[in-house]
Amino acid sequence: SDSGIPAVEPMISASQTAPSVYMIHLEGQFGRDISPTPVRDAVEKARKEQPDFLVVYLNNDWSFFGGEIPDDYQVAFDWFSVADKIEPIFTKEIELNWEKQPEVIFWVRNAMGGAAFLPFLADKIYMHPEGRIGGIGTLEQMFDGVGDEVVRQKQRSLRLARAQGLAIAGGYDYRLVDAMARRSYVLSYDPTTGELLARMPENPGEIVLTDDGEDDRGDTMRQLVTGEGDDVLTLKPKEAIQIGVSAGTAKDEEELLELLGILRNHRMIKSRSDQILESWADRVDRAERQIPRLWEDYNEVQGGGDPNEQRRAIGQRISILEEMQNLYRRYGEAFNPMGGGVPNIADLELRIEQHRIELLLIND
Repeated sequence: SDSGIPAVEPMISASQTAPSVYMIHLEGQFGRDISPTPVRDAVEKARKEQPDFLVVYLNNDWSFFGGEIPDDYQVAFDWFSVADKIEPIFTKEIELNWEKQPEVIFWVRNAMGGAAFLPFLADKIYMHPEGRIGGIGTLEQMFDGVGDEVVRQKQRSLRLARAQGLAIAGGYDYRLVDAMARRSYVLSYDPTTGELLARMPENPGEIVLTDDGEDDRGDTMRQLVTGEGDDVLTLKPKEAIQIGVSAGTAKDEEELLELLGILRNHRMIKSRSDQILESWADRVDRAERQIPRLWEDYNEVQGGGDPNEQRRAIGQRISILEEMQNLYRRYGEAFNPMGGGVPNIADLELRIEQHRIELLLIND
């Protein structure tokens, strides 16, 4: 893996009854490299080993053309739909399919954009010293200029409620999701009690997590890009511990195992998650290149001539469209819409039907 985290040999030889640890690295672009199919495959490989601890190291790429994406990136909340599909893998499927229930640990370096929802699926969250959870604001601007305001509000409420539900199910305060997603939401905390307060600080010692971003309280572009602003919430290790989201901060595997209390006696099981995610990313790249090429081939099929030639041409077109359809079905969850005139999967189905009707209408 390119995670930069050195593997650790146990300091003394572990006994056969020592707790076992299986680590999955989720790295790369959320929704493309980190998407439901490879995550499900990686968790399924872990199931066969029956570990006591399933540790998920999360470090999604949060850059765009070489620069950092601002924390209030407009469409980031929409990536929640990917997290929504990954959620049952760590909750329902582990509960149903695993004989021995592991303790699910998320160790967070970068959980930004849609990936911000994943740590809430864990039994415990630990953070890297540079860890951060956020980047999903601002929901209020979503769908601006699209349709009617009542419909827009409804769409925003539905998305927010589903995301809040995911946090609540994991035992976390739903107001954290509000503060991450809504610029107008104000959230402070009392560091002595760790209590969250849905208002600006009123008493000595209370600290603002997010203000309303109005007037001179608005974040500068620099603050948004470096994640130092407070218009939308980006959780860092210190606050995450104080408000009870994080159970501790670990810079490497050794520190994490120490925090879990198993550094001196554990068995690290060899994980295949890196190969699974890498081979998925390669296949997605290939499919994305293949689809436009197939579409060109489709458009180049010559269709005149006698009835047999016509049938052959239509058959060729159908088989090209079916090949495209197959690639969409297998890898479409990780594509951006293809663009460039390439039809989407629903259009492919329609074209295939039309061609089948054409075949029936050919008279000898």
